[in-house]
Amino acid sequence: MLGDSKGAEAALLLASRDRRIKAVVAGAPSSVVWQGYNNPTNFINAGPSWTVGGKPVPFVPYDRSIPFTNVLDLYQRSLAKAPCDAVLPVERIRGPIFLVSGREDKLWPSSRMGDAIMTRLDRAKFPFAHTHLAYDAAGHQGFGEPVASPTSFAPAMLNLFGGTASGNMAMRADSWPKILAFFDTALMLDRRS
Repeated sequence: MLGDSKGAEAALLLASRDRRIKAVVAGAPSSVVWQGYNNPTNFINAGPSWTVGGKPVPFVPYDRSIPFTNVLDLYQRSLAKAPCDAVLPVERIRGPIFLVSGREDKLWPSSRMGDAIMTRLDRAKFPFAHTHLAYDAAGHQGFGEPVASPTSFAPAMLNLFGGTASGNMAMRADSWPKILAFFDTALMLDRRS
């Protein structure tokens, strides 16, 4: 299973609940389940992101006790007050985990949350391989297949998501072959055939 950002949250959550999932790659990962949002600029009047059997999965509500200066500020304040039952139970995953994040992520603290996942797995003596690649000068857009040109990262998007064009390109160029190799190993694939 592979997911990025909110999709990474979903991938980790699903893998912790479904034993059929044998390997997970999460880009810009989350260590918790977040409240849903209906408008990415106001984060109000939103219920759960995920449900199981029609019941909400416990989540971290957005801390709107004071106005937030940017989305990263909102996520960081909210994460500090995360209820225990909203923490993703990654130690239940039945296979290896590979995380990729940018240390300059301006959307949510993906590197910090990736580090928290690694700590949780280490404390649980997780029996499968688990890796977190965190890249300097990369942000929320640094996950995915390599791109050919720095113009793929518009200045407005860099301002919103963080990192530099060259940092995001470097993260993609370095991590993508490692992701493919991870899946090859985890799923015992042979790309030569």
